[in-house]
Amino acid sequence: MLQQMNIPQPCGGTATVTVGPSSLAPCVGSGPLGLERTRFFPRQLVTPDDLTQDQVYFRDKLRRHNRMLHGWGVVCGARCRWKAGDCNVILEPGYILGPYGDEIVIGSQQTVDVCKQNMDGNTFSACGDLVDPWCKDVRASRKSGQTYYLAIRCEECQCRPVSVPSGACGCSDGGCEYTRIRDSYVIQVLEELPAITGTSPSLC
Repeated sequence: MLQQMNIPQPCGGTATVTVGPSSLAPCVGSGPLGLERTRFFPRQLVTPDDLTQDQVYFRDKLRRHNRMLHGWGVVCGARCRWKAGDCNVILEPGYILGPYGDEIVIGSQQTVDVCKQNMDGNTFSACGDLVDPWCKDVRASRKSGQTYYLAIRCEECQCRPVSVPSGACGCSDGGCEYTRIRDSYVIQVLEELPAITGTSPSLC
C-alpha cells in the first residue's frame, strides 16, 4: 500500500512524498536498556556524572527525534560560493542536521581557506585557529580542475575557564577548569563523498 504525505518544510511550503513499505526505515532503538535519566532522592551523594546524565539523556533524545523524524541534510542556508583566484570559499549562515541527529548552526558568514588544514585534516574550526602558531605557512595542495567537497560536522568547544583551588595538600595554587561546552563545528575538504553507514566515533 502506498501513502502520500504532505511534509511541512522548515523554510516554508510543503513537499509531497509517496511512502511505501520498501521506503520505510527500520525503527532502531537506543540500545537494550534505552535512555536513562537521573532519579534524585533525599541524602543522595550527587557526583558530576549524576548532574551530567540528564544533559546526555535530553541530547540523545533530541538526536533520536531528528534522525528518525527529519533525516539529515541542509535545512536552511549554508550555501557556499567560490572566490575566484584564491583558495577562499564563502560559507553563508545556515542550519544543518547531521546524519546522527546533531544540530549544526552556522551563525555568521565564514571565509574558509580550503588550502589550509591541520594534522587531523580539518580545514576550518569555529572553535578557533586550527594551525599551530609556529607553522602558519603550512598549506594543502589542491589540484586545478579536481572536484572537492566541503564537509561539515559537529564539534564541541570547551570555554569560559575559571580558576579552581587545589584539592590536595601542598604548595599548588590549583588550576583552571572550563565551565561551559559550546556546540560548534569543523569543516574538512574531501576529494570524494564518504558512505554514511552505521555510526562513527569521529562524528558527534
